[in-house]
Amino acid sequence: MKKIIESIRSRLIWRVREEQKASRNGSFEITSSPTIREHVIYWPASDSPSGPPREIEYLHELVHALLCEQVHYQFSGHYFARGTPDEEIQIAGWACRAATDWFVDDELMRLVPDQEKAEIQEHFEMILEAFRKGPLRPEIFLLVTAGFVIAQAIKYLGVQVPTGGQITQIVDAFLSTPPENPSVQALEGLINKLLAVYSERRVRLVKDGEMEVWEVVKM
Repeated sequence: MKKIIESIRSRLIWRVREEQKASRNGSFEITSSPTIREHVIYWPASDSPSGPPREIEYLHELVHALLCEQVHYQFSGHYFARGTPDEEIQIAGWACRAATDWFVDDELMRLVPDQEKAEIQEHFEMILEAFRKGPLRPEIFLLVTAGFVIAQAIKYLGVQVPTGGQITQIVDAFLSTPPENPSVQALEGLINKLLAVYSERRVRLVKDGEMEVWEVVKM
């Protein structure tokens, strides 16, 4: 895994900086700026309860950065048109995050299949345990997360999962989107399939100055 991490990091062309977060509540993350062509790796504070990232988490974030450079920067962050209300960003944000992860995790399946399968299995068991406790709360985050994990379990672990209602629609949205050849068009399509399950909002890629950003529109 370490060699693969080093290999992916070496493929990044943009400048890479590293910083340690000042707050103990800060967690590991990599941010990417297309305007100055820079990635910043933020390491947790030494006394952070989150601790350092696991190798699979580090690799996951590096692949976001790589797709940012090689495909489109919407794969590393979610850039919305200026003036977009916070409420609409929140509604669309869950779909944006899950959609980018669908493509990133498929790359992890090619890079480290055994480790990524173990990660999916762990998340799948957590979802099953949540279902055993009763119906999920009607929250967008839980709906999209559960559907994402179940879709991964079906695609990569070969399991059969009986679902219904909106979760089935979320699962179908993922499984009908091949992740093997990421593009911003495929990303936009998946985001809108997910949004169609729980919202009247959709996104479309528009120019805002020098940036290509998501415009949120109501259907």
